[in-house]
Amino acid sequence: MVANQLVRDVMGGLASELGLSLAGIDDVTIAYDYDSALAELDRGFTASRPLSRTSDEFAIGVAMCPLVKRDAKVLSHIVLSAVLVPLIDVPSGGVSGKYFIAHELAHAHEHYFREKQLPGTLLQQPIFGAVDIFLYDTADACWSEFAACYFSALAGPECGRLLEKTLVAALRGAKESILQAKREWLNDGDFVKVWDKIASIVAKLLKNVSYVMGHTDGLDKPFEEAANEAWLLMEENDWLFPRFEELFAALAEMMNTFEQWKGLEAYDPLKKVVRDVLEDCGITMQQTPSGSLYIWANEGKLPL
Repeated sequence: MVANQLVRDVMGGLASELGLSLAGIDDVTIAYDYDSALAELDRGFTASRPLSRTSDEFAIGVAMCPLVKRDAKVLSHIVLSAVLVPLIDVPSGGVSGKYFIAHELAHAHEHYFREKQLPGTLLQQPIFGAVDIFLYDTADACWSEFAACYFSALAGPECGRLLEKTLVAALRGAKESILQAKREWLNDGDFVKVWDKIASIVAKLLKNVSYVMGHTDGLDKPFEEAANEAWLLMEENDWLFPRFEELFAALAEMMNTFEQWKGLEAYDPLKKVVRDVLEDCGITMQQTPSGSLYIWANEGKLPL
């Protein structure tokens, strides 16, 4: 069903309160069958695969802001699970419907101004080669969530705890999961499998860190103060901690210089962090002349 008046009123209030633009929003869909609403959304172009919610051991998605094309314009269409509507006025279990709406509005805001700053790069920018595609996609996920959390933080300062809990879960399992993937590689020599597992772990971990970095920065609070449990776990992973500092520096610089972006080279420092974390995990990538991916595994900073 089309967004009801309550959601529209909340959107207008949040846009005013947070300084977010509604100009880039195509429409808002509220769905009881959230999965079907995502899969069946008319995006105005042929996507490589249907949209689907995030669903893993760390989080289950209930809201999304996918890009669509309407009359050759790139816009954002917000899709909300109907379970969020009763939580707008009465949050439950730390889940605030108002905050989730703010977060998706922040994505739409960032999409709108990125399309103005770098016209033709959303949905249309050709990126060639498996290495560049992975590095860019991972870097873009980190930037997108950092920016959305930064712009929406004041709508739900207490919601940072949910973001932190997800990060803590990812941090606790990351090192052992990476080591287990490499143990299996030593036994079976399957480079594709070790790549798939470690690349997925790295991408999710960096994205989850970016959520919390954006939220704490949006609140103008030190990470170690606003997300102390996650901070302590990050410090325990001393092999990785310097990369977290580099990640935040790259994201903060992107935010500070956004209006000066001239092209996708703005992502280069962030892509370097992604590549360096993979190498720390023991995965080195090289692109062949044909654009395919060549990888090899080693101990990195996590010897078996």
